[in-house]
Amino acid sequence: MLSSPRGILTALDHSARTGRRSDAEAKERRTMAALSSLGSLGSVPAAPGRIPLAGHVLQLWRRPLAFLASLRPKGGMVRVDVGTSSVYLVTDPDLAHEALVTKAASLGRGRVYERLRPVLGSGLVTSEGDVHQRQRRLVLSALHRVPAAEHTAISVHHAEELIAAWRPGEMVRVDEAMFDLVLGILLEAVFSSGLDRSAAAEIRYSTRVVSKGALARAITPQMLDRLPRSPHQSYDAAAARLRFVLDALIKERRGAEGDFDDLLSLVMSVRDPETGTAMSDGRIRDELMAMLMSGTEAASATLAWTFHELARHPKAADRLREEVDTVLGGRPCTHDDLARLEYTQRVLNEVIRLHSAPLLLRRTTAPVKIGGVHFPEGIELAISPYAVHRNPWLFRFPDRFTPDRWRTAEGSRLLPHGAFIPFGDGDRRCVGDAFAWTEMTVAVATVCSRWRMRPAYWHTVREVPAATPRPDAMPMIAERR
Repeated sequence: MLSSPRGILTALDHSARTGRRSDAEAKERRTMAALSSLGSLGSVPAAPGRIPLAGHVLQLWRRPLAFLASLRPKGGMVRVDVGTSSVYLVTDPDLAHEALVTKAASLGRGRVYERLRPVLGSGLVTSEGDVHQRQRRLVLSALHRVPAAEHTAISVHHAEELIAAWRPGEMVRVDEAMFDLVLGILLEAVFSSGLDRSAAAEIRYSTRVVSKGALARAITPQMLDRLPRSPHQSYDAAAARLRFVLDALIKERRGAEGDFDDLLSLVMSVRDPETGTAMSDGRIRDELMAMLMSGTEAASATLAWTFHELARHPKAADRLREEVDTVLGGRPCTHDDLARLEYTQRVLNEVIRLHSAPLLLRRTTAPVKIGGVHFPEGIELAISPYAVHRNPWLFRFPDRFTPDRWRTAEGSRLLPHGAFIPFGDGDRRCVGDAFAWTEMTVAVATVCSRWRMRPAYWHTVREVPAATPRPDAMPMIAERR
């Protein structure tokens, strides 16, 4: 949800108020050990370029992603100052694993998410503590009952429908097309075929508005909400409409006869194994809101970047198309094909690595020691997958697009914990990562089986910081193979 350079800057401000190691890495480890022995917040070095009173405002404003990537060699944990506020930024895989997994019980979401909770509710994206743990158990229980082959079939249907509407030489806004594709798959998975056109149209429109405006809503002072003309009127109105439509759909389903083979029915029927209780309708709505937000933005942005990277690397594109032709043989993709699309999945891994989440924001909810440093309650931390995934000691030539790194010793299974965290980690790891992976693999294979996507010469794509960095726009020309 970090949707602009100002977004990363203000979010930080608001929050505050495989195996082979080089000599250089060993030196950094010794440095970190020395740092850890000091044990206090004051022992954490400030990021370079700090200006008195302003802190690191200029770096965050001008080139936020490059600034984050530049911090990795500075010691694994650095202090980033925005004005007089501080956030402790983690760029080391071991410390990331410690913060996200082994010490996760002492870390909450942070103040940014408190601003979203009144609007988005208390779904998995925003909930904390026992509420989050209970909801996570219930949602995972429902997701585990969805047949994988069924979700693949839904993804194939929507991908085939999308490319059937394209015409040779047509300009396609790939970023928007992928958002619509992923959202369409999600809506059918949740509501099966029981969603009428007006409800579907409202959900599509409002989800797009809420997804793009969430950061601005989260980072601005609460006092602005009381102004006669709040700067978030369109966002709040879209979120209210989305809640209204979802409430109506849940109520309608409660009164419907017969069985519905979809995720909504599974969520409504699942029971907590510890208490035997089901979710209330309000909780179900909050979880649907969370699915709409987290289930569309990351996957659609990753797909858009995939076609961008393939256009920039024609040899990789040719190799992927050759694999698709061999595996699919001109027919639609099936669930059994997914495991055979090995190079396609390497490409997706590499795209995800290069275009990772800039920040995972956390706040200490109890005193905790991370990397040997003692943090009291109420301190803001941020883990940067974007920086971790560009660590040259983990990924050789980290700025290069190299899909084949995922078949070598650099592959994710041999990387240390915390080195590849595109879906987060620990008890806040994305619950829908397997579904997203299926959707992305199907989409890439389906599009590449019949189309080449050529960049539009009149537009230079810019990377916009967001929950997953997204393109400012991605017009491409569809050329039939």
